[in-house]
Amino acid sequence: MTLAAIDKPLFGSWELGERLMALNQEDAVGSVTLVGLCTRICVISKALITKAALPGARVKGDAACCAGATRKGHQTAPEALKACQVIVENETKP
Repeated sequence: MTLAAIDKPLFGSWELGERLMALNQEDAVGSVTLVGLCTRICVISKALITKAALPGARVKGDAACCAGATRKGHQTAPEALKACQVIVENETKP
């Protein structure tokens, strides 16, 4: 299941949560994989919105498909995601 693009002016997106909840009402969403730029801000904010919108779904972040403004920021983001019970896939250790 794929969502159409969401044009958003800021990091988080209430529209993302609303669309996910609507999809979940049509057919239960079992998992969501998040990717994107600026892992430390954008991906984490979307992960939290997704967890709130779909409390029963597995929320994953694909580290191989993310990037950060700085190397250190990108390296610390997976730990923040894990602390929020997000599964981090394809993580490489420094």
